Amino acid sequence: MKQNFDIVIIGGGLAGLSCGIVAAKKGKRCAIISTGESALSFSSGSFDLLGGLSDGELLAAVNGLPANHPYKKLCAAEENFESHVWRAENFLNMAGVSMNGGYKKPHYRVTPVGNFAKTWLSAQGLLTLENENVLPFKSAAIFSPAGLLDFYPTFVAEQLNGKCVTTEKFTFYLKDKKPLGRTPFSLLVGRGLSSSLRRKRSPVEMRSVNMAELFDRNISTLAKIINRQKSKSEVILIPALIGLFDVLKSKVKKPLYMIATMPPSVPGIAIANTLKKAFLTAGGTLIENKEVIGSTLNGQKVEGVQYADGAVFADKFVLATGGFFSKGLKSTLDTVKESIFDLDISFGGVSSFDGVSSFDGVSSALTVSLLPEREQWFSKKVLDPQPYMKFGIRTDNNFKAIKNGTLLENLYVIGAGLEGFDALEEGCGAGVSLLTGLCVGERL
Repeated sequence: MKQNFDIVIIGGGLAGLSCGIVAAKKGKRCAIISTGESALSFSSGSFDLLGGLSDGELLAAVNGLPANHPYKKLCAAEENFESHVWRAENFLNMAGVSMNGGYKKPHYRVTPVGNFAKTWLSAQGLLTLENENVLPFKSAAIFSPAGLLDFYPTFVAEQLNGKCVTTEKFTFYLKDKKPLGRTPFSLLVGRGLSSSLRRKRSPVEMRSVNMAELFDRNISTLAKIINRQKSKSEVILIPALIGLFDVLKSKVKKPLYMIATMPPSVPGIAIANTLKKAFLTAGGTLIENKEVIGSTLNGQKVEGVQYADGAVFADKFVLATGGFFSKGLKSTLDTVKESIFDLDISFGGVSSFDGVSSFDGVSSALTVSLLPEREQWFSKKVLDPQPYMKFGIRTDNNFKAIKNGTLLENLYVIGAGLEGFDALEEGCGAGVSLLTGLCVGERL
């Protein structure tokens, strides 16, 4: 089956969806091809911008980034970085994604193991703090369902105790007659949830998405369990498993907050599905569970891409397949490659292209021999920054792709696969995906 569009986006994560929503709202015939669950499904429900920095600190840090960093490219067209951030915050609000925090008011989120990490935006309902050393309560009751593999109440309690908060821990059982995996755990979160995420059905060990299905079918019972304990603590803390959090909050007699679980993430899945709904509402077309396996180029122009049982053609294409985690980048024994178009890859400013490149009036000689040997891709200390995270797809300042040292006319690259940054070390993964997706979506 062949289909024709104005714009085809390959990749349905945060970058691809944000780009698609903007393009579709401009009246473009836009399609997103997605292999399945994106990295959003494994996020905590919080978005990082740049290491938790704000205001002047953030702008100074952006100014000091290398020239090929995505944030520096966003500002290359005389547009200040702050305007991109404001646009992103407004976009999420308009798309129906309710988040706390913001560029002017970064906050601390609580990680699945109870640590406090500074961040930009967090899904509503998650426990957030203005100051990691000043908590708005002195006592907390932590409720956790028996058999949940993705939540560690003991770790959370220990971290809170270290902040002079007394804690109580309650383990409860929630029985349900319906087999898990047959009914979506809420319309918002459950639609499109892949079978791989829903597979665990053991009565004694369950993943977060299975438990979330159980919770949302038994909201009133869950509220009764919490209220029946008559805890003396000021607040109630539960794992972030509730698609219908506002309903549960209205039934519980004390202030209620959620703590992020280990992946897969219910808040992340909820954000992904909200953005999908916004894309479809804007008139976009979702082609899900399809892996792009080939492409057709005519000179320096992409004409179409193919998947197992079909092909799509368009005037413009956007690559949003991510990095190593999403298989947008793949490594061999001696090099790293982009998976679909074999685009040029850079590492610390050095390109995989062996020759002379010329674009935007700039010419430079780049040699394969300058790329590091494989043993230099890694640090032996697991918790150190890993050099391989610096691999990325080479683009010009407008995010147009480069192949064999030459710009492709109609292919753009956005999101985690871009060159010039380390999302983990710099704390900017979601920011890069969202801001580059919106930027390219506006320019298409």
